Amino acid sequence: MHPVVVFAVLDHYKRRKKNQETVIGTLLGTTNPDGSIVIKNCFPLEELKDKSGDPAMHLDYHHQMLSLHQRVNRKEVVVGWYSSGQDLTFAHTKINEMYRKEVRLPRF
Repeated sequence: MHPVVVFAVLDHYKRRKKNQETVIGTLLGTTNPDGSIVIKNCFPLEELKDKSGDPAMHLDYHHQMLSLHQRVNRKEVVVGWYSSGQDLTFAHTKINEMYRKEVRLPRF
């Protein structure tokens, strides 16, 4: 993981809304021939709440940000997502499932 990613995630968390406990975002990078992943960049997403109050993500915004990023860095693809904050709950599995369906994360 490149250091700029760590600082971007930390910055996203530090700039969160006062009542927001966690932040989520997309991790971008490349996969090496040996299967190792290099995380080179990221972008923040606004964490939404679904009708039951569980975390969700705005897919249109995600696709728009990914499209803009890939204009500059064509080789970088979505390699995962991040969540930062005090609590990581079972409800975050819904976000993971959204990423798996929408972005087709690599399986190892």
